[in-house]
Amino acid sequence: EKLISKGSKKTKPNKDKKNIEHPFYAYKGQGFTIYAGRSSYSNHFLVFRFGLDTDLWFHGHNFPSAHVLLRAEPGLDITQEMIELAAKTVAAFSKMKNEKRVDIDYTLRKYVDNPKNTSPGFVIYKRFKTIAVEPLNSDDIAKMFFG
Repeated sequence: EKLISKGSKKTKPNKDKKNIEHPFYAYKGQGFTIYAGRSSYSNHFLVFRFGLDTDLWFHGHNFPSAHVLLRAEPGLDITQEMIELAAKTVAAFSKMKNEKRVDIDYTLRKYVDNPKNTSPGFVIYKRFKTIAVEPLNSDDIAKMFFG
């Protein structure tokens, strides 16, 4: 799922058609949906092509992780429990998944940007908060996204 760079043109291998049809994971909760990227390409698509400015965007604090979006159904407010579940999802989809506490940053999607001439998945963001959570375990991830 790596991007191949030839000069300034970036292309994606054709062999993984599944990744194109389903570029990210999704979990439908009570009144909300959590979307999680699967790769750098997937993260970029999720945040900049699929994401809405009103979605909350989540990422590991100073470490590589999946990009996660939290979207409430129209007319519903995002709750602290939703925020915590999305943050725990980020932690589970990172190299920090076996740690007791992991710091996760979050902000509105509209405050996330991909600077010119940077690779997909690379972002800068502002106006964020940080939450410390325990990562979801592999059983919870399997039930949520693959069950």
